[in-house]
Amino acid sequence: MPCKSQGFFMDYFVLDEMLFHADHGCLAAEKQTGGEFGVSLTLGLDLSGPARTDRLEGALNYADVYACVRRQMRIHSDLMEHAAARIVRAVLDEFPQVQYVRIVFSKLHPPLPGQIGRASVVMERRRGDKI
Repeated sequence: MPCKSQGFFMDYFVLDEMLFHADHGCLAAEKQTGGEFGVSLTLGLDLSGPARTDRLEGALNYADVYACVRRQMRIHSDLMEHAAARIVRAVLDEFPQVQYVRIVFSKLHPPLPGQIGRASVVMERRRGDKI
């Protein structure tokens, strides 16, 4: 994550473990019945204004961020990588104050032999990076 040692400070807003039922996956059963997914976002942006003023003006509306993620989760992807990248793109497109996104996109209890709690994809992008 960006930090002072790289020449600047960044504040972070975290939406952790948003849970969704979605039909992502390659298997026919996944497409038909769906599965459980978790999405965690770390958003890098300047929070100094709202921190100083204690006012909603200029603050990130995390209900809007959640709605953005929910809309993307309703669109089928065969691969977790594709769904994660689509969410990152949507957040950067819809929230110009966000300069950095870290996503942890998890398929809970994936259909594999044995007990596996989750399989996850982690992506980090700054505004302007290729996605």
